[in-house]
Amino acid sequence: MPNLTKNSHFTALLVVSLLSLTACSAKNSLHPYAKTNHFSQKTPMKINHKPQKHATRYAKTQRPKPAKIKKYANLNDRLRGRRTLDYQHPTRSPSPEDMFQRWVEYEPHYTLYPGDQIEVVVQSAPELSRTLTVGPDGRITMPMVAPFMASGRTVPYVQKAIKAELAKQLRDPTLTVTNRAFAPQQIYVGGQVARQGTYAMSGPIGSLEAVIMAGGFLPSAKSKNVAVMRRAPNGAWMMRVVNHKDGMNNIISYADNMQLRRGDVIFIPRNTLSEIGTFMQAFRQALPVEIGLSYNIGNGFSGN
Repeated sequence: MPNLTKNSHFTALLVVSLLSLTACSAKNSLHPYAKTNHFSQKTPMKINHKPQKHATRYAKTQRPKPAKIKKYANLNDRLRGRRTLDYQHPTRSPSPEDMFQRWVEYEPHYTLYPGDQIEVVVQSAPELSRTLTVGPDGRITMPMVAPFMASGRTVPYVQKAIKAELAKQLRDPTLTVTNRAFAPQQIYVGGQVARQGTYAMSGPIGSLEAVIMAGGFLPSAKSKNVAVMRRAPNGAWMMRVVNHKDGMNNIISYADNMQLRRGDVIFIPRNTLSEIGTFMQAFRQALPVEIGLSYNIGNGFSGN
């Protein structure tokens, strides 16, 4: 009986301890052997239901509007429209045409060239009247007038220039300037021809006749890409490409036999028109001044 009472007291004490421990654990939701409480949250998480500006902006950029589908009447229109979209913004590498001004047809005023002669008559000072020849460097000289560039200038321009120089030493000079003689009209043929060089124009000739004058095409010539270069009214170079691949068989009826003018430059490449850039660089370096074709232009350059 005493043992039973002792055991009852021990059992009751154990039950009370377990109940206290269970109540404490339930209250804190903490396992008795856990160091931290993963099941409870002291402060409730706040949820922001307002839309964020950045999120809205990014959402707009990430969600582009679907493109509108254009309707076409038939398949050809659809393919044509697709090609237009594909080539609307093409990426093009620089071409030789970018070096030149756009080709324009015009009737040029006659300009002086080396070898031309002009007659200068000074009415207010007859002792100054004389015949002047445009020198190889393109300049003319006379008493009381400093040497100045006459090549590439018109006769009225030269008359005004001489009068302005004489007015520095004479009072109200009066004079007239006229053409007296003309130097041979010349063109230059270079590239893949038998004989490169400067050739005189005895009369109207075309680009194909100029090639024949230079000995014809070499076997390596790209005869369908013959470049004809000419001065524009503002003095810049412009270029036109003609096809002479079949012209040697029928010169008279060949429609693309371009009529040449004094000072034109004809270049026949070996492969492509990209060689024109190198040729024009050598061409310009060979000219100390822009006076036409009085020098051995190109210095034997063949575009190889």
